[in-house]
Amino acid sequence: MRDRRALLLLSFTVVSCGGDEKDKEPASSGGSDATCQQVYDNAASQCADAPWPPVAECEDNAAELEAIGCAAWDAWLSCAAEAAFTCEELFAECETHWAGVEQCRAMQAASGCVRITSVDDQCDGATPFAFACLNGTPGAACTPLETSAAIPYFCCPGR
Repeated sequence: MRDRRALLLLSFTVVSCGGDEKDKEPASSGGSDATCQQVYDNAASQCADAPWPPVAECEDNAAELEAIGCAAWDAWLSCAAEAAFTCEELFAECETHWAGVEQCRAMQAASGCVRITSVDDQCDGATPFAFACLNGTPGAACTPLETSAAIPYFCCPGR
């Protein structure tokens, strides 16, 4: 049941829902207009008695996924904000977009870089997201951040 709740939270990145041709459209890179609160409200309106995860959990996912430029997150949010939910398993039909979110996470893990939110305040407005990397950099648009850490830190733009 907890895995399904996590799936619900991650499914917030879909631009379109269901099995029609819209699933084949690329995700928008401009950011979703949908919010975690809208997804929560949509799900709760359909399944009032379900034990929904807190909106803050979705917002934490959003901060992580937006920092790595995961367009699938936007697609999932858009889908889940309007999707039909199955109340028994807290599931929205936004699987295609959720699979994209999981791909974003896998690619980030393979990069050897992790988000360091506690250092974000040392980054500037153009590159607000901090990362620590075992090798390489998290992306070409990232800039080195001077710290006393044993591994390099970087500040990166979101999308």
